[in-house]
Amino acid sequence: MNKESLIEKAKKILETLKIEYDQNEEPLFSDSYPQSLIDIEPELVNQISVYFRSVPLAGRAFGESITVIGDLKTKKLISVITKGGGRYNVPTDLQ
Repeated sequence: MNKESLIEKAKKILETLKIEYDQNEEPLFSDSYPQSLIDIEPELVNQISVYFRSVPLAGRAFGESITVIGDLKTKKLISVITKGGGRYNVPTDLQ
């Protein structure tokens, strides 16, 4: 699966879980991390992350961050983390 299809899959996951994100802002994709971070968190070696911004709240210029996390080996998106502390497991049929 390529970057674009993983981003589209991540969008579908957020919509299914009813997590609003800013559709006017392009999501960011990462499948590699600096060695210094990998030394601290070795599991990052196999992690895919798609970063979104939530819809900005009234009186704020930016929304909070939303991260859809996946496994680089399997190319499956497995969880969603919101800055507000929410963590959601992605249903198997959407991975």
